[in-house]
Amino acid sequence: MDNPDLYYEYLYRAIKWGVEYIDVEIWLPERIRRKLYEQRGSSRIMSAFQDFSGTFKWPSARAEATFRESARFADIVKMIAIINDHNENFELEYFRSKIKAEYPDAPPLSAVNMGETGQFSRTLNRVFTPITHPLLPIIAAPGQLSASEINQALSLLGQLPRKSIYGINTPSSRISTPQAPFYGKCFNELGLPHHFSVVERPLKGFASVEAWCNQKNFGGAYLYPAVPFQHLISNSAFFASINNGTGSVLSDSVKLIGMVDTIVVQSKASFSASSAPSSAPSSPGRHQNSDSLGSIASSQSGLSPTTVMVFENAAWKGILSTLTRDFAPSAYSGRAAVVLASKPDDAASSLLALKALMVSKIYTVGFKASPAVARDFNLEPFDSLESMQKARTNGANSANHAASPFVVVSALAPEKSNLVGMLVRVFGSRSSSTSRKVFLDLADGSFPRKGDPRLIAEQCGFAAYGAEDVMAFTTVETLRLLVGQNVPYSFVHLASGRPMF
Repeated sequence: MDNPDLYYEYLYRAIKWGVEYIDVEIWLPERIRRKLYEQRGSSRIMSAFQDFSGTFKWPSARAEATFRESARFADIVKMIAIINDHNENFELEYFRSKIKAEYPDAPPLSAVNMGETGQFSRTLNRVFTPITHPLLPIIAAPGQLSASEINQALSLLGQLPRKSIYGINTPSSRISTPQAPFYGKCFNELGLPHHFSVVERPLKGFASVEAWCNQKNFGGAYLYPAVPFQHLISNSAFFASINNGTGSVLSDSVKLIGMVDTIVVQSKASFSASSAPSSAPSSPGRHQNSDSLGSIASSQSGLSPTTVMVFENAAWKGILSTLTRDFAPSAYSGRAAVVLASKPDDAASSLLALKALMVSKIYTVGFKASPAVARDFNLEPFDSLESMQKARTNGANSANHAASPFVVVSALAPEKSNLVGMLVRVFGSRSSSTSRKVFLDLADGSFPRKGDPRLIAEQCGFAAYGAEDVMAFTTVETLRLLVGQNVPYSFVHLASGRPMF
């Protein structure tokens, strides 16, 4: 506190390191707060105010003046106080609603009261709520609650009604649905009250999907495998007529690649405020898995008119997270990739993930992309041995090194493992570069196969990843979309019965 410039030196170093959130105390001189805000780059500045005197009052003019000053150089305003009476929690809630009404364009407010008396405020804070975990040896601050404790309080207060969430599969994918067991375990960890059921839809027709979605307590669903959104809309009067006749809202990813694997339900108020899922905590309760229609018969029918249904795609982010688990995104920028698939729908999510990584060129094998997709991606088909040989030898020339495939993604079925292994050998055996390449095999490991492309890839110098890695990351993203909460990848991976490393 005696040397504010030392604070600036360390905080600016955190910005240069790419730290996501920088906590800047409001007592720091204005010149330092302004300078950090102007130089924040991709970091977010959290203006922090704490009062531990026990005399701070939320209805006071000082509280509002503190917020206004904090908001000048902040992306988030954090205000923390110690209170002496439970009723002061309601004063904070009045202050929170007043700030939201009178300062609609101000940064979001994260405000809590400390200590056991202030725990009620932690359950109602919707922005950046500090939490603890039962496995931690001590809590970081007096009165901190775990996510499950906050969720339980919200449930008791009626802030999060129990919803029905579905895993919608096809008969052919029944034995290849590794996501299903994750959800019960993840719901337990989060303490969610929702009812989760695994159900089957026919290969043709979406009448059953309509029945599951057109319920008052419908909370969302994942679709495995993913389906083209045009099939859902063109074959369903329900999906075409929801959202006041405008039909389902399409996310940017679905607009680009046309595949839906997650149906998200949001209130119109939250959807209008932000297209991102709410960060509000959820609450614990009983839930179960079922392979039948379960409780549909007893559910109240009719999706509420105050809800908005959004078609999303989570798989591409699962692929993106897998590819960047051990490699920085910049490792892919400007490089070339190879994608193998039997049909365009199987390759769609992979193409979008590679586009997000700014891959310069994508060689395609086994499928022809639709004209709409081809317009948005720099695709080049391997239509002859000569074209494959040209890409293979590009790496030998340092000038064309970026044109040599750096990453190979296979979405081919397990019975075509020998073909995948052959192609991996082609692009891994003659590379003169010492840098490691990447191989991703999306084939379902629950089916028998001849040969192991991942083992071949590792022998050829690739860093190899499998469908289980993608599935775990996709489950993380799907849960974030469906319930607005983050489950660590490590927990999902362990919940699937696989070791971390």
